[in-house]
Amino acid sequence: MLNTDLEITLLLISSIVFIGYLVWIISKSLYKKPATGIQKNNLKIQDPVKKSDPVISVFEKFDYLGTKIYNNDGKYTVVEDNVSRNFNSINELPLRYQKMILEMQTQKFSGRKDNYYMENKNGSYTVVFPDGNKKKYKTYQNIPENIRKIMGGQ
Repeated sequence: MLNTDLEITLLLISSIVFIGYLVWIISKSLYKKPATGIQKNNLKIQDPVKKSDPVISVFEKFDYLGTKIYNNDGKYTVVEDNVSRNFNSINELPLRYQKMILEMQTQKFSGRKDNYYMENKNGSYTVVFPDGNKKKYKTYQNIPENIRKIMGGQ
């Protein structure tokens, strides 16, 4: 059998190396990553939630010599001689109403300060006074009654 100490030492070293190799193979198979086609524990990774831009609701009211034009998020309502007509975009408006809106908008921003203007954005009302000052109101009822009458409200 084994006659020398050298043979026993070599056998002991080779058995330690073989056991180490077996432990390495077993540990590698336990921590093996699943193939790309196989789902791991049916867990789904969700994308981080992206914040969307805030929704802005716009309401504009134009009064052009008795013709009232309302813009609510790009949809227009024209009230003329107590007859109401709805349009889905400014391109569907007849040309004369488009010119009225254009004239009112250029008058609003041209520096002429002889009229009141009101804008409604996200439920708050902004009134532009004839002197160019702006004031915000939380509700339509908070706007002073005399200003509402001048702008054509109740």
